[in-house]
Amino acid sequence: MVFLESPAGVGFSTPELPLRNYTDDFTTARTYEFLQQFLAAYPSYHGRDFYITGESYAGVYIPFLVHELVKAPLPSITLRGFAIGNPFTDEVIDSNAQMDYDYTHGLISVESYTTLQTACKHTVLAQCLYYDKCNDACGRAIDVANAEANTSFLDPYYLNGDKCLLRDGQLSALQYRYVRPMHRGVIGPCQATFAAAYLSQASVQTAIHASSANVSAWTQCNNRVSSAYTRTFSALPKYPTILRAGLKALIYSGDADSVVNFIGTQRWLTSGGLNLSVEAKWHAWFGPDQQLAGYTEGYTNVTFTTIKGAGHMVPAVRPLHGLYLFECFLYGYDVCTTFTYPKDELENITGAAPDFFDEASVSNTALWLLLGAASIVAIAVGAAAWHRRTVHKKSAYVELKANGQPTQYGSDATP
Repeated sequence: MVFLESPAGVGFSTPELPLRNYTDDFTTARTYEFLQQFLAAYPSYHGRDFYITGESYAGVYIPFLVHELVKAPLPSITLRGFAIGNPFTDEVIDSNAQMDYDYTHGLISVESYTTLQTACKHTVLAQCLYYDKCNDACGRAIDVANAEANTSFLDPYYLNGDKCLLRDGQLSALQYRYVRPMHRGVIGPCQATFAAAYLSQASVQTAIHASSANVSAWTQCNNRVSSAYTRTFSALPKYPTILRAGLKALIYSGDADSVVNFIGTQRWLTSGGLNLSVEAKWHAWFGPDQQLAGYTEGYTNVTFTTIKGAGHMVPAVRPLHGLYLFECFLYGYDVCTTFTYPKDELENITGAAPDFFDEASVSNTALWLLLGAASIVAIAVGAAAWHRRTVHKKSAYVELKANGQPTQYGSDATP
């Protein structure tokens, strides 16, 4: 796998370009040039099957690049297909889907949703979200909706997750963190903070050969590049040429991402955009852990798949299902179903892997079960004693009331 940091100026890619060069056409040309130089430097990769993958704004980067490779093929590349996760593709379709997602996921009231639909019709919402061209009515509706959803206290890219609440100065107390093998669960709400602290260390930059006089603090996003970048209104015009080339395509969406959500993606794939015909009807798909992992629908040379419970970056939250989806796309379901995938305690508990045994984890589980059982016994004994004492006192009290005379207060009391 080759990982490319693009455009220049993001991550460890330096130096930054003149502002006029931050466009999708220029980025495509530079990436095409990179592929030429990479393959010239590493001829052993010539002729291998080639897939392009990415997520988010790769919904623009990848169609632009694939379109260029279809028009002007590189002889040393055997382009087979591409996969894009939660792809930002069309400003109007994707932005309008945000208010639908927020309403259907209980973030805003029906009153706000109705107002948004009235005040932010057609292209208006996109102008408000991506440009400084918002009319007053739509702007007010967005402000009210954001206040209702309390958006500053949630992660819109992963609604099921928590917000990182680390403050300046707290990170130093967390310098040492256990590294453990994990193919389930989330990586935590503060992963971006931890990653920035780790990758900003000079020793780390040296170890990964990223040392440069121009690189100091690593950031997840370069705001200078982002603010200077001229966005493409829609990548949809690139698709007809791509689809005619017969390439294999996977478009997938973590269904807990509200920003570039599955509603907008489905719309531009079907009647709202490309108008692709359904060849394989909507149905559930299952991971190697036998759990329902999401839903999928097939079109000509394009598969759309959702990943249940995943956010904007699917592998960060659903690594097992993300890996399975990726390998099944590359090799086909007949092949990937023969692969062996990691197992864990959760699969044992759910019955998916009853033969799974990990001595350390089982020992820990047994200890906690033993402590839990002991706690239950202690609570039960205490409750029984309290109940017995209460019943005894109550019976003596009832007897006192029945007799009408204070002759007895219980066997352990004196008159």
